[in-house]
Amino acid sequence: MFKKNKKQTETLKEPKEKKVRTVKVGTHKKTVIALWVVLIAFTAIDQHTTHEKEIIELRLQDTNGIENFVKNFAKSYYTWNNSKEAIEARTQAINGYLTKELQDLNIDTIRTDIPTSSTVTDVIVSDYEPKTPEADASVDADTVNDATAFLETFFKLYPTATEKELAYYVFGNVIEPIGRDYLYSELVNPIFTKDGDNVKVKVAVKFLDNQTKATQVSQYELVLHKDSNWKIVG
Repeated sequence: MFKKNKKQTETLKEPKEKKVRTVKVGTHKKTVIALWVVLIAFTAIDQHTTHEKEIIELRLQDTNGIENFVKNFAKSYYTWNNSKEAIEARTQAINGYLTKELQDLNIDTIRTDIPTSSTVTDVIVSDYEPKTPEADASVDADTVNDATAFLETFFKLYPTATEKELAYYVFGNVIEPIGRDYLYSELVNPIFTKDGDNVKVKVAVKFLDNQTKATQVSQYELVLHKDSNWKIVG
């Protein structure tokens, strides 16, 4: 698991319910929702067994309305089996929470050839850190290409990297090892903005989970700095 900044960058379509005190979070075009992208911590399973336990931990401190929204989404998103009917039902359920861009991003994350099933038994909402909107600043093409190459190299290594290996790419404990059997697939819609001497990036990353054979899509908000080499500093 690792800690990520959590500026919300899309507007979730939250079901109407009794009015409660809420916390406003910002929006940003072409990025994905920060609430659901935190990687789950789940028990290892064999490829032909059922996912018996899955605990989703989100850093959120909010009223019951938002908590219930997040919990209901997490249960729908991380519950599946590989029958065509179940996949269609899951897709219909999660689409009620997702923007069109997120719906497109999550196509084929669960397929009929996945030899596992998953059931959520608990969702824990532990804390929430609100963020204030920021003004965008353009980043030149050479910097974008250079930073993109760095991120591709990092995310290929990241799932199984040790602390020593991460130290070459990450300052301090900004990102901690996760030790998952994930195979990097691609960066999706990286958005770069200038922040003084640093570059901020918001990006979704696709991984193939070699245990469940499902595609994991996670969003990262990182701060990059370059001296002789790029490094993740926040």
